[in-house]
Amino acid sequence: MKNITLNRVLSVSYLKDEINSLYENGMPEGMKIGIESIDNIFRLDTGMVAVITGIPNYGKSEFVDFVNIKLNELHGHKTLYFSPENFPIKLHLSKLIRKIGNKRFDDFSKDEIDKYIGYISENFFFLNYETVNTLDDILSCTEDLIASEGIKVLVIDAYNTLEDSRPNNLTETEYVSQVMMKLQKFAKRHDILIEMVVHPKKMQSDSDGNTMIPGRYDLNGSANFANKSDYIIVVHRDFEANTTIIKCDKCKFSNYGQIGYTEVKYDTVSGNYKEMVYSDDTAELNTFVESAFSNQILMSQTIKEAHSCTTKKNVLDVPVSFFEHNLFKKGKVVNLYEYLIDENGYYKSTYQNVVNYIRLGKDYEDIKQRKSESKVPCVTISCVCGQSKDDIEKQNSLICIDIDKKDNPMMIDKVPEILKSIHNVAYFNKSISGNGYFAIIPIRDHRKFKLHFNALLRTFEQFGIKIDKSCSNVNRLRYYSYPDKDTYINPHADIYTDVYEIPKKLDKDYGEITIGDVRIDDMVQYVSDHKLDITETYDDWIKVAISIANTFGESGVGLFVRFCENNKNFNEAECREKYMQFIDTEYDYTIGTLFYIFEQYKQKKAK
Repeated sequence: MKNITLNRVLSVSYLKDEINSLYENGMPEGMKIGIESIDNIFRLDTGMVAVITGIPNYGKSEFVDFVNIKLNELHGHKTLYFSPENFPIKLHLSKLIRKIGNKRFDDFSKDEIDKYIGYISENFFFLNYETVNTLDDILSCTEDLIASEGIKVLVIDAYNTLEDSRPNNLTETEYVSQVMMKLQKFAKRHDILIEMVVHPKKMQSDSDGNTMIPGRYDLNGSANFANKSDYIIVVHRDFEANTTIIKCDKCKFSNYGQIGYTEVKYDTVSGNYKEMVYSDDTAELNTFVESAFSNQILMSQTIKEAHSCTTKKNVLDVPVSFFEHNLFKKGKVVNLYEYLIDENGYYKSTYQNVVNYIRLGKDYEDIKQRKSESKVPCVTISCVCGQSKDDIEKQNSLICIDIDKKDNPMMIDKVPEILKSIHNVAYFNKSISGNGYFAIIPIRDHRKFKLHFNALLRTFEQFGIKIDKSCSNVNRLRYYSYPDKDTYINPHADIYTDVYEIPKKLDKDYGEITIGDVRIDDMVQYVSDHKLDITETYDDWIKVAISIANTFGESGVGLFVRFCENNKNFNEAECREKYMQFIDTEYDYTIGTLFYIFEQYKQKKAK
């Protein structure tokens, strides 16, 4: 075969050199930092992008500094920081000096300070955050310092401090995908390690008040932080015990580590991390680790093993209506958990061949036809029915969602991994067609079934997943699909609490309020069409809220939400909560204030 040397196709000689190098030198293992328990779960390397996350003020930046000092001490790697969250720079320098000198900053002599500042100035570099604040600026400066100083590590702490503006034609998910691809290409092209700190979404606590450790798909903004990174590292500190959980939630290549976690000691004097030393009395599983992970176990055990878990209420232990097949008008009551588990294998042995027949359909329409003509049992997961399927007698606090391949052709292979990472998923399995998945999620209030479902639509959109909207029917039939090795069950899943009310068309009363030639509903339409954020500053956010509250009272909360939706920090629950606090305020902003602010932002955008 003729060698191909065009840039767009790798030559045969290049491929041979690469595989021979691997054969002679072995698989790369990454760089150790000298703490065995951490080195056992992940080892960073150049050419890679690592995302570090964790609850705010739980030690992300501390751990990043510690890792980079070790990479310098053990491997000679120099680091460039873009770290506005460590501003002012003198405080960041003091933290680095503490770690390098391994003692309290006040205990250093002037000569020691001068010595360590000299060391830092040769090995650690800091971008001027006032003049360098976009990703392109950062990468341009990094490129220069790679050439002049031999930089091998770039730190971006944190993603939300970048001042890049997302183009109006891109969703947040699409934009994050572009950012991550740019970082991946840069890291590989220049053979450097990029560490980026990404904050999680607003975290919840379990029933005992313990703050849950974030997972790989809890990152704020987009699932593509997890999908397109090489590592996901979670840092979670216990302030009382001065210990820290270091969790590897993703390691793209097994030769660099594995998914898992360890607990290390945090030294409050130096800010360094050390191996835990357990006595005979403390060798048992640390209670902090146990409680922090109690709501985040990624269930990998078989269905029968899951049956023995008794730490929390079994959310699947509820009555549902069972129908011999979809044409039966009246069903009987069965226990959902027992039906799903099928410990005696009755349903599987009886209906497996029927399900397999359906899955052999040559296309979507053929599968649909086979399903309609086959007698396969069904259950109504969200309710118990009375005299017929349409007679809802008792509603369960469960929602069953469908994720179909036809709606998610590019994401369907990633769905199982994503579902396993979500704390609220109690069960998922392949659909009867074999081409998609269904998942059962416990909700807080069955009376708000549709509001919870609306919120789930938005939640899964963040993962790039589209849910079948017909699942919003409480009495929807769920066809039997036998459990296999890939079936996942977590009967003690967390309760999903988010609700979302789809904004309705503005009331006529809103539209009738006009200043000049502009009506309120015209403003809402303009804001929506042009992705205009008229609450960009905190001051404007408050003024908009008060001007609406003073005019419409409680009924204006939906209107306020509509004006806030384009804000990069938009949180609907927070908007609604804050709005209610502004009702009957002493501030006398009128609806004219809203119109004035709108015009100011509109003119600014036009420029």
